[in-house]
Formats: sequence, structure tokens, C-alpha cells
Amino acid sequence: MRIVLGAILFALFMSAMALGEELRLAYEDYPPYEFFENNTVKGTHIDLIEEVGRRLDLDLVYFKEPFARALYDAKSGVVDGVFSLFKTPERMEFLYYPAEPLSETTTALVTRSHSGVKFSGLDDLLKYPIGAVRGYSHSGGIETLQGLYMSEVTDNGILLRMLDEGRIKIALCTLDSFKYQHGQAGYDWEIKILKVLKIRPLFIGFPKILGERSQRLAQDFDRELKNIKAGK
Repeated sequence: MRIVLGAILFALFMSAMALGEELRLAYEDYPPYEFFENNTVKGTHIDLIEEVGRRLDLDLVYFKEPFARALYDAKSGVVDGVFSLFKTPERMEFLYYPAEPLSETTTALVTRSHSGVKFSGLDDLLKYPIGAVRGYSHSGGIETLQGLYMSEVTDNGILLRMLDEGRIKIALCTLDSFKYQHGQAGYDWEIKILKVLKIRPLFIGFPKILGERSQRLAQDFDRELKNIKAGK
């Protein structure tokens, strides 16, 4: 019995070793960076993270969630990491970040072509209903505006529909993802950029509540992301 049990335990151990260390990552559908399609997670950031995972012998498990929920699950340690997100002072209180970002994106204010929106400065935002994705970090001075009417939704797809239906006049968005989803949806109007707010890097983050392992993962991801981008 001991021999059989020992053999079983050894087989289980070797199987676990073959799979590598499990890493549970939360993400929001955020094409072209990461999105779920045909029962597969795809995207430019997925390609990067998968290559880092291969180099670090990690067994990657993805959880698709609304962005605010993904942040909450990372903060509370329900998952081992979250991507793609901006680095902000508030988030740095509960996440370790690699120094190297996954990529960068442009935050902008946009409207529909022929929407009639008149825009000459941020104060004009007070005249119109605006939409943004819940949990996204605002920038470019918008966070200081008083009396702003902003509807918060769970994802960019809903934001696009609200703009299409006229429920909002202006969307605060990450431009690359917004343009990608606009093209995929086939809307018969063009996106008009009112103001580019900021070009910002996008990161993966690891919960501080999980301790030294998260700190090590941030360091390991930083090293391997730099190596991949350097062609090493």
C-alpha cells in the first residue's frame, strides 16, 4: 500500500510540476488588448503575458469580469493579478506593478460625427451628458470639474451603444479600444475626437495583500517584459 500510495503521490507531484505555478488573472474585455472570442482569450496583451508565463513556468488562468470587479478582486486577493490598467497613486496602495508596462494607450474625449457637440475646453463638458467605464482612472483635469454629469457603465460596448442611441453625447474612453470595438460593431457614424487627454502606459498589477509572492511576480514580469521587448 505504501508503494502504491507513494507512486500516486509522486505522479500527482510530477503532474503539478508539469503544469507550473498557477497564476489567476482578472481582466475586462478590452480589445484589441484582451478579449474573449470563440472560447479563447485573445489580444496583444494576452500574447505578451502568455510569453512571460511560458518563461516563468506559470499556469495562467483568466477570469473575465467588469473592470471595477476585477480591481476589487485584486485588491482583496481573490485573484493573483489584474490587467490592463493605469498606474495611479490609489492603486499603488494595494498593487505591486512591474516598472515595464504592457503597452500604452490614449485617453480621449470623443463624440459621434455630426453630434452637434460644441467643445472648446473642459468647461464645455458641463453642458452635456457624459459616459465612462466604471473604475477607469480619469485624467487631464476632468477629475477636478465640479457639477459634471457622468454615467458610469461596466464596459466600452455599453458606452458605444449609449453614444449611438444619444443617451450620452460625449464618451471618456481609451481610444484604441473604443475605435476597435466601434469598427467591429459596424456603426454608421464616425468617431470624432474632441480632445486627447493623455497617452498613458497600461500595466499588469499584483495584489500587495498576497505578500512576497506578488512582489516577486512584479519583479519577474518586469524583467521578462523588458527581455521580450528587447528581443531576448
